[in-house]
Amino acid sequence: MKNVFQSLVSFSLISRYRNLDHLRYQILRYVFICTIIFIGCSIFYNFTILDNASKFLTIGIPIVSVSLLGLFILPRLELDSTISITFTLMYIGLYVAGYLQILNPGYVIFILNMILILMLFFIRYRTAVLVACLVGVSANILIILPTSIFLHEYLIGSVAFLSFFYAISTLIYKYQERLIKENKNIESKNLEIQLLLKEIHHRVKNNLQTISSILYLQSIKMKDVEAKEAIKKGQYRIESMALIHKNLYQRSNLAGIEMKEYIKSLVDNLKQVHGGDKDVDIVIKMESVELDIDTAIPIGLILNELLTNAFEFAFVNRDKGEIIISMTKNLSEQYVIEIQDNGVGNNSAKNIFGNKLVQLLTKQIQATFKEENHKGFWCQLILN
Repeated sequence: MKNVFQSLVSFSLISRYRNLDHLRYQILRYVFICTIIFIGCSIFYNFTILDNASKFLTIGIPIVSVSLLGLFILPRLELDSTISITFTLMYIGLYVAGYLQILNPGYVIFILNMILILMLFFIRYRTAVLVACLVGVSANILIILPTSIFLHEYLIGSVAFLSFFYAISTLIYKYQERLIKENKNIESKNLEIQLLLKEIHHRVKNNLQTISSILYLQSIKMKDVEAKEAIKKGQYRIESMALIHKNLYQRSNLAGIEMKEYIKSLVDNLKQVHGGDKDVDIVIKMESVELDIDTAIPIGLILNELLTNAFEFAFVNRDKGEIIISMTKNLSEQYVIEIQDNGVGNNSAKNIFGNKLVQLLTKQIQATFKEENHKGFWCQLILN
């Protein structure tokens, strides 16, 4: 019994619409639920207070059944199909009750007009709505003819009533259609902007790689060892920036860089260049984190300097080593990047330019940088 109740509740909660039709969906769902509650209370009232529930049961049970059917098929069929099926069944059931004089004709006509008004607001296709209104008014006339209700007054009232609501519903749908067109235009423009941004990042990456290749060609002809080493390091810095733009044009989100993926690519590149015959194990401890490009590029350059130092100076006269890179959040919700190696310790004096670059980049992103020797070299970068 509990599973049956949960499944019935899920019928009234599941929604497959997340656009402008979502409002129609939700309202229709509440119409079905309120109809079930109203008919149920009416049957209970007539049965317990008036002791005359036979007429209400005759028409109430079919309406409740149609409403339950509507709740069942609403998440499974198209919205207009659900509306057409359920409202048509309700209309036919009430029409039969009024035509056979099971219920008061005036009451039946009032309910039938309410159904027509709901159809005006729920059915998107205006031609179908006009046909439904004409059929509804004609059917109501057949109910009125055997009664004492004045046909002339009914026709004037119904035409005025339905025309008013038809005009309102048509304005609403025209406004919705305009919103849909505007949203499509915005989406197409956003897509064009994304494609342009990806193309820009692609070209920037290609240009940086071209600069890196030019530096490499120049370094081949150089005989000065220090100058050659300086150009090589400049080449590696350019490649670390090129990685940023490569990741950007390959991603759907152009606003941020996924740092774990970027750091892994950066580490792989540096390991290929500096690894040599040494077996350096690099451990990355971090969750998926996205940072904007203005923060990611300086961090990439800082990591490039620190990891280059570790590869070149930390494991002197050793065949094996370990570098641990972590990125976490502290209690102040600030990102903290830590690098720890088990090498010989700080060798900052051997790379003066690199250390100055780290200080400048740290100041640029308004971060805090700490370093010390603790079973090797340890440093911490706190992003404020």
